[in-house]
Amino acid sequence: MNSQALPPKRERDSNTKTPAPQPGSSAYARLDVLRGQAGSSIHLNLGRENLDVLDERQVMPGLEYFVKYAAWNASGDPLLYWSCRANLQVWIGEGSGQMSAAFSISSQRFCSVCAEIGFSQSFLQKVIAKAPMFEYRFDFPEIAYESTPPSHLEIAMSTFENDSFFCLLRYDLQKKKSKALIFLKARDYLRKNRPLLLQHLIAWFDPNRATLHRRPLMILNSLLDFIQYEAHQHVRWRLELYSLESRLGVTRDGDALRLGGYAEVDHDFALLNADLAGFAKKLADTELSASTILEHAKALQRLVGYCEEYETLDARGQSSSAKPIVSENKEESKQPSFGQNSIFAT
Repeated sequence: MNSQALPPKRERDSNTKTPAPQPGSSAYARLDVLRGQAGSSIHLNLGRENLDVLDERQVMPGLEYFVKYAAWNASGDPLLYWSCRANLQVWIGEGSGQMSAAFSISSQRFCSVCAEIGFSQSFLQKVIAKAPMFEYRFDFPEIAYESTPPSHLEIAMSTFENDSFFCLLRYDLQKKKSKALIFLKARDYLRKNRPLLLQHLIAWFDPNRATLHRRPLMILNSLLDFIQYEAHQHVRWRLELYSLESRLGVTRDGDALRLGGYAEVDHDFALLNADLAGFAKKLADTELSASTILEHAKALQRLVGYCEEYETLDARGQSSSAKPIVSENKEESKQPSFGQNSIFAT
C-alpha cells in the first residue's frame, strides 16, 4: 500500500478504534507483513441499480483475463442464494470454467456479483481461470497509517478438473461478516454417474447455521469438508476395488466375493487392462485432489490466525466481556480434520 502522510490529530482519533501496536512488537510486525502484500486498494462502485447492465466492453477492472479465458453459459441456471442472517451471504452456481463445464451464468452476471460483494481490483487481478489456486489479500482503509489494521480479507480458492470448485470470498474483519461466490463442477472423471448438485452443498451448510453465524469465515472450512467428504467416501472405493478383484479371478476370496453379489471372472483381458488403467488414474486423481485440498486447509488456517490476532487487538479497546467470545471462536477455527467426520462434529 502506498505510504501516506499522517492525517491531522482529530482525523486520526476519529479513525482509530484500538491502541496502535508499538514498533518492535509481534503484532506490529504482523501488520507490516500484511500491509506489504496488500497493494493499492481500488474498488469498482457501480451502484446496485447498474449491477445487471454490464456488457463485454464494461468488464469489471481486474477480471479482464479471467473473463476471457473462462467459459460461460448465459442460458444456464441462475445462481442459488443462501444466507445466514446478515452475517453470511453466499451465491452458488455450477461449473468450473472449462469448455465442457462452463460457469452457469454469463460473464456480465459474474462481474455484477463481484461488484456487489465489493472485491478490490488488486485482488481480482490475482484470480486465474482453469487452474487450482489459493490467493488472498488484506484490504486496508483508505485513511491508514503504519499501525492501522486491515478492514477486509479477500480469498480466492479453487481446485481443478476433479473434485473441482471455485470460490471467492470477502470477509469484514470489523463486522465479522462474509460474502462468497461459489461454483461446483457437477461431473468429472471421478464422478461420472453421481453428479454433485448445488442442493447437496446447501443441505451441508444448513445444519451448521449456528456455527457459521458466529464465525462466517468458517464457510470456507465447511466447503472444503464437503468436497472432501463427497469425493472420498471409503465405501465407494471398496465396492469398486472388490468388483475389479472379483473380475480378475486371482484372489483367494473369489468365492466369497461372488456370494456377495460381485461380478464373475472376466476373460476379456483387453477390457480388464483398460479398467485397471482407469482405476489407477482414479487413484492418482484422488491423491492430487486430496493433497490440493489439504494445502488449501493449511493456508486457510494461517489466515484464520491472522484474523484472530486482529480480533485480539481490537478487543483491547473494548470491555473485558469480549475475551470469552474470542476464546470461543478460536476453538472453532482449528484446521479441519479431513476424513469421515465433519469438522463441526462434537
